[in-house]
Order: sequence, then C-alpha cells, then structure tokens
Amino acid sequence: MYCEKCAKEIAEHSTVCPYCGQIVAAPEPAGDTGTAEGNVTDMQPISPKKSKKRVLLIVLSSVLILALIGGAVWFFMPKKQDYYVAKTEHFAGNTTSIYEYNAKGDILKESYNFENELGEEVEEIVINEYDEDGMLSSVKSDKKTYSFSYSETAEGYVGKSDTMEVKYDKNHRLTYLNTIDSNVIYTYEYYSGGQKKKEIRTIKISNKSSNSENTEETLIKEYNKQGELIACEEYKGSDCKRKITLNNCGESYYILLLFEGEVELKDGFIVSYKNEGEYGKYEQISEKEAELKIYNKFADKEPIQSIKMVRDGDEMHYDFYNNDGKIDKSFVHTFDRFGHLLSEKCMYNGICQAEHKNTWEKK
Repeated sequence: MYCEKCAKEIAEHSTVCPYCGQIVAAPEPAGDTGTAEGNVTDMQPISPKKSKKRVLLIVLSSVLILALIGGAVWFFMPKKQDYYVAKTEHFAGNTTSIYEYNAKGDILKESYNFENELGEEVEEIVINEYDEDGMLSSVKSDKKTYSFSYSETAEGYVGKSDTMEVKYDKNHRLTYLNTIDSNVIYTYEYYSGGQKKKEIRTIKISNKSSNSENTEETLIKEYNKQGELIACEEYKGSDCKRKITLNNCGESYYILLLFEGEVELKDGFIVSYKNEGEYGKYEQISEKEAELKIYNKFADKEPIQSIKMVRDGDEMHYDFYNNDGKIDKSFVHTFDRFGHLLSEKCMYNGICQAEHKNTWEKK
C-alpha cells in the first residue's frame, strides 16, 4: 500500500501516512456493494395522516375506559335514596321516645322511658312483628300480646286484634290503621308507582263541655321514597291550621310546631311564612346566610320577630329574635353528606331543652 501524496510504501490498513501525515482513505470491504439506505429497504416512512389517526384512537379509547370506570364507580357508590330512617329518638325533659323502623317504614319497636307522678322511672316497650308478606302479625307489650287474623277482601286484606284494625292493599301496603281505644285513625295513600307515600292521621275529639258536634283534627304528611317528610298539612274540622312545604331538608321535628299558617322551607332556609294576621319577608344575605322578618299585617312598621339562619358546614343554625332584639330560642340541625337530617336540638338560653335524632342505614 502506497501514500497518494509522497508515494512511499506504508502498512496495509493505515489511516495516516507516517512520513507526510496525509490521511489515507480506508479501503471498502470486499463484497459490500450496498449502501446504508440499501440495508433498510423494509422500512417505510410513516404517513402524517396515519399518525394522527393512531393518536385519535388512543385518546378515544382512554376516554371510553375512563367513562366506563366512572360509570361503574357512580353505580356502586351509595346514594341518598339508598338509605332509610332506621331509628328516631326524642329527648325532652325526663322523657325519651325511641322508634325503630324497617326499610319499608314499618315500626318494629317502640320504647318509652319517663317519670310517673311519683317520680319513678318507667319504661314501656312495644314490639311489632310482621309475616312473610310484610303485614302486621302481632303486637307485643310488657302486659299482653295481640295477634292479628286476616280476611281477604276485594281491596286487599283486613286484619283485626282485640284493640286494633289494619287494612292492606293487594300489594301488601298498609292503607288503614285504627287503634280503637285511642280514637286515632291512620290512612295511607300511595302514588307515582309507590315512590311516594301520604300518611293521613285523623284524631276525633269529643267536646263534652258543650253541645257542639264532635270535631276532627286531621294531620296529613307526605313522604318521599327515602321516608323524608316533604309536605305537611294540619286541619281542625275543615279549617287549615298549618301547611308546610319542605324542599331537600328532611323532617324538621321542632320547627314545624312553631308556626300556624303556611310555611315553606327550601334547602334548610325558611323562605316564606304567612297566616291570617302575620306574614314574613325573606332576605338572602349570602349563599350561607338569610333572615326572615315577621310582621303584623295590621301594623306594618317594625318586625315582631326575626329568624336568622346560617349554614355552617354540615350544620344549620336558626336564631329566633323577639322585638327587643334578644334571642328567644335557637335550633341547630346537623346533616350528613347526603343531606339527611341527623339531629335537631332545641336550645333556650344556650341550654339544650329537647333533641331529635335520626339514624340512617343502607337498604
């Protein structure tokens, strides 16, 4: 092998001439007649359109998978309508009342604890049992057990015991209950495919001190399918004494007893009130604060009462102010994450005088 510049002989495969420093081109290996491109003849350039389609398919597939996962999570996550009131507890003074229910809303157990006239603590327990069709079969107390015998009618079934009479429709839903010795009659109506229930309680009152005819007091309560009270009406004879509409706040056990007339609650706020001599003006101060001022219809100058309402997290506070600007009474409601009413406290001068509790369970 010779250098092209100085023509001197150099060693084979040298890359630099040791005599003149000329760079010597390396000889091509024998038998290699192809090029670099020729060695990759199987590779083809990727079209931009195909690349976009692949990216789009990957994105759509990811969205579909996420949607399916989200739908499954939503389907299996517990929801508000998956729960029912399993227990209610009332505490007032030295008296405690506890009611336990099944998912249908039937009372399973009633417990009463109170002090009698002698100051002795007394406890009474009543247990209701139901047959395989969900109809009342027996009522057990500390003193006696009452069993029901049923006969079938065109409307459904009629059951009788020594002190009670009950009626069920063809779908085994309670439509009538009469406690003979207490002069109280309950009737129940179902509509919208059984999704809602209306409970009508009629109390017959005999006024023996006068010659007037017997009068009836009727209480109508309307419930949604979770067992929450959504409307309430109270009549004395044919006169409406109280009409209350509730929206997404559950049953307010104590506040409902404070008003006579028409009242509307929306998301926990008392938004309207009126009766024959009074009316309310509602003001939404902020998303979490509002006030209802109550005026006398015949002296519309200064409010005779005002109710300040504040939502604080999972609590709702109601402060009732008299016309002197002092707090007369207060109520505190506590809700769970679904909006179910958990507890309601009645406060006077900062001291809890009565409390109502709900225990919710999954169906």
